Amino acid sequence: MSTKYKILMAVTSIIVAIDQAAKYWIRNTIPVRGRPIEVIPGLFQLVHAENSGAAWGLMRDFTHRLPFLIVATVVAFTVIGIYFHKIPKGQNLVALAMSCILGGAIGNFLDRVRFHSVTDYLDFYVNYQPVKGWLRSVFRSNHWPSFNVADIAIVVGLLFIMYDMLFLEKRRAQEAAGKSGDTDIRGVAGEGEAAQ
Repeated sequence: MSTKYKILMAVTSIIVAIDQAAKYWIRNTIPVRGRPIEVIPGLFQLVHAENSGAAWGLMRDFTHRLPFLIVATVVAFTVIGIYFHKIPKGQNLVALAMSCILGGAIGNFLDRVRFHSVTDYLDFYVNYQPVKGWLRSVFRSNHWPSFNVADIAIVVGLLFIMYDMLFLEKRRAQEAAGKSGDTDIRGVAGEGEAAQ
């Protein structure tokens, strides 16, 4: 088994396991919209929110949102699988990134299929003036939309891909160009020696 598939199996399994375990604990500890558990007063708390829509509650009022989101996720799985299969040997960061995205997508997909909603529980907020007042006046809330481990995995995966595209891809192209130039020089030198 190639390295990239080992990364896929390990990372995806770990993310799904942690995500589902955390959601199970939240469902059995905090009632939906119940009293939160403060972790860092004024900044971070654990809550129990059920999101029946897409990210940040989008499409929550769409009548056929569940079948649409399930089909969209299956299509995403297919695209990720095809892209992952084409990842060249040695590009382990890209493999890690896609594994994070897939693990997060599977975690939330399991929620949608089983419960018809996604369990969110990480709630960051600002409860200090004047920042709290400014946030409420601009964004109508001093809380960032609640999220979960699966969401974190997806975002981390996307950040890895952006890093690879902005920095590593350019470096790989330069290295490939350098090797191509060395090959051309050797070829010209060889032709010169043959002519002599």
